[in-house]
Amino acid sequence: MRKVRVRNKEFTVKLPGPATLPFLQLYRKLAAEEPESLEEARKRAEQLPEVVDEILKSCVEGPLDQLEPGDKLILLAAIGDLLASAVRPEKLQFFRKERGG
Repeated sequence: MRKVRVRNKEFTVKLPGPATLPFLQLYRKLAAEEPESLEEARKRAEQLPEVVDEILKSCVEGPLDQLEPGDKLILLAAIGDLLASAVRPEKLQFFRKERGG
């Protein structure tokens, strides 16, 4: 867990559980791939806020209802930092050795 302050409000950010992984995968797909047209960009722009809200609901404790889009990105980045530190390559290597892989 990690404490994050956004506009004088404190939030507790925690690692996502397995049920959140599909939302993280969808976010990555929507945000990482370049849209091929303006229409596709608009469609993604409609989907992204809802996907981000689902991720935040499951990973953040605090007053989410009055956050602005930029505030949400700060919290989303904190979730990403937690994930990155939790699945560092050296930890994955240890897990693979324990499994016999």
